[in-house]
Amino acid sequence: MFPNNNTNPFGATKEFRTSVYNCPDCDITMQKKDKDAHIRGRKHREVAGISDVPLFDPSKYAKKTDPRACHNCGQLGHKGKDCNVVKCRNCDGLGHEKTDCLEPPNPKNVKCNLCEQSELAFFSSL
Repeated sequence: MFPNNNTNPFGATKEFRTSVYNCPDCDITMQKKDKDAHIRGRKHREVAGISDVPLFDPSKYAKKTDPRACHNCGQLGHKGKDCNVVKCRNCDGLGHEKTDCLEPPNPKNVKCNLCEQSELAFFSSL
């Protein structure tokens, strides 16, 4: 009834290889996904003789722009709602609108007029 003397009706089972990490300091084997947590852990730091390990990378969470800057043009001194600079919704260039843009239409810059999210984000939430 089943080909190749296999009792699984869906075919042969596959063997999954997990990526493993061997810590040279602790003599412990673990999955690679757990390596960063292990290195930050107290026991590993004691065995390896490491005193200070940054718990996170601060640059990863740093804001990209000054919070006081205009969100439209990036300049200080006014807010986005008071900005007089025209910004293109196609190429993100300053000084012209989408209707006057010389660049070809960019589907990545299609944004909702209400929420400023991309069109795909809007439809995926429905």
